[in-house]
Amino acid sequence: MDEKRTNSTVRIAAVGAALVAAILILGTIWTGRSARKDTVDAVRSVSMLYMDELAGRRVQVVEDNLNENIRIIRIAVDLINEAEDLRDLEHMRSYQRYMKTLFNLFHLFCSVRKANIAVFYNPALHLGIRSKD
Repeated sequence: MDEKRTNSTVRIAAVGAALVAAILILGTIWTGRSARKDTVDAVRSVSMLYMDELAGRRVQVVEDNLNENIRIIRIAVDLINEAEDLRDLEHMRSYQRYMKTLFNLFHLFCSVRKANIAVFYNPALHLGIRSKD
């Protein structure tokens, strides 16, 4: 009878161990799949946040460039409107040369300013460029 009882106890222990092992294996598989899904969702969320920030920054850069170009165009239009002597072709060509010189100096100043190089103002070289801003 002790032997029968021992065999019965071993069987119950084996079935219990198999059941515990099955629960552990299934729990590990379920947890792994859940973690993988959560990781994919987190990566997607961070990627979308990054893309939104990148798009917002790009919009800001484009907007700043457009505003700068609009400002340049307004200055050019103001200078053209201030031109008094455009009655003949020779005066118009002279004015075009003057505007080209101004425009080239303006772009040189902007590129120097963007490079964070110190520029010293020389009043003798002042050409009357002004803005409404």
